[in-house]
Amino acid sequence: FSVPNRIWTLGPALAATLFDGGAREAAVQQAQASYDQDAATYRGTVLSALQNVEDNLSAINHLHVQADTYQQIYTRNQQLFGSQQAQLKAGTVSQQNVLTQQLIVLQTEQNLRDTQGQLSQGSVALIQSLGGGWENH
Repeated sequence: FSVPNRIWTLGPALAATLFDGGAREAAVQQAQASYDQDAATYRGTVLSALQNVEDNLSAINHLHVQADTYQQIYTRNQQLFGSQQAQLKAGTVSQQNVLTQQLIVLQTEQNLRDTQGQLSQGSVALIQSLGGGWENH
């Protein structure tokens, strides 16, 4: 092949590239629009995940405070129950008062256990929102 032949062969290919009717520009714009849409979707997913983590952390913090409060109340009610049992043996209080205090202890314990269960569920939800796996069997 001589140089003029190469130029003659290159000419139509170059002309086809230069005069493609804007197809290349349209393809570039379409690719850019697709990228922008994917980036916006990704940002939305990340923001949603961060919000989910923040919500779970806040719930866990609240449940810790609530569990600590119930633990203190439960401990105090147990002490009162023990005191009333001693008073019952001494004959200074009725059995009804002791049973009422025992019921209060049991209700407080139920509240404490419920809150501890919610705290466990919240911890699992946090692990899941951070990308950890959890399978229910």
